[in-house]
Amino acid sequence: MIRIEQTQDAQEFLNLNEDILLKNESMNNLMLGLANGAVERPDRFQNAFFVTVYENENIIGQSVRTHGDRPLMISEMPKSAINELANYIFKIDPKLFGVVGEKNSSTSFKKQWQNLGKFKIRMGMHQGIYELEKVIMPNIGNGSLVTATIDHTKIAERFLEGFIRDCFPSDKKPKEKAQAMFKRFVEDKTLFLWKNENSEIVSMAAKNRESRNAATISMVYTPNEHRGKGYGSIVTALVSKRMLDEGKKKCNLFTDLSNSTSNSIYQKIGYRMIGESMHYNFEV
Repeated sequence: MIRIEQTQDAQEFLNLNEDILLKNESMNNLMLGLANGAVERPDRFQNAFFVTVYENENIIGQSVRTHGDRPLMISEMPKSAINELANYIFKIDPKLFGVVGEKNSSTSFKKQWQNLGKFKIRMGMHQGIYELEKVIMPNIGNGSLVTATIDHTKIAERFLEGFIRDCFPSDKKPKEKAQAMFKRFVEDKTLFLWKNENSEIVSMAAKNRESRNAATISMVYTPNEHRGKGYGSIVTALVSKRMLDEGKKKCNLFTDLSNSTSNSIYQKIGYRMIGESMHYNFEV
């Protein structure tokens, strides 16, 4: 018998599920990272909810939504549990924005959601999940890595807006989101900028979240005028190495599988693909 239990307490959710999710830590990095973030900064996740899925007394799946305008995250779980989860979520929020998670599970959830109503389904992004345990360092030349501060507001917000426009072209408020992101990254000291040999800021990357043993790298962006010079590889490699040097056992990141260039770049510095994630958007 499938049973679903919901809480708004991130720590309670982690007490039940963290050890299970850590068995495949990089595959579950989004859920673990955001749940940990909700414990550390509950003010940023005021409308979050956390779901644990049971079969009899055994935990077989998890689901998290951080905000009302964000997709539901789901872990890998049996199809029968996914169907029950979709039915449960439909009663809570029939206007759910979407679902994201392991490829097969999110696709099964999408199909069940379609059975529940006349929804338009739009594929958001098909992503590879990559993991690194040791950096293969590229030639970094004479540049330097700096942590973004308030002094970098103008250029960092421009880079973040560029990242959003490239990766999420349907986003209606890229400038506002970039400003909010920058504020958060500066507070956390987790946005890093690469200066080339001429002291120009030419690329960026961030530690976007973390779990017990891993850090997630994101926001890798180089503006058009500086592309093709290896800056993205350099900043990703250096930020990944910094996370390992600070005590993490591994790093992970998501890539757009339609972008063969970025996938190749990450593999050259030591990342390997361990799974796939699918994001679907729902429209009433």
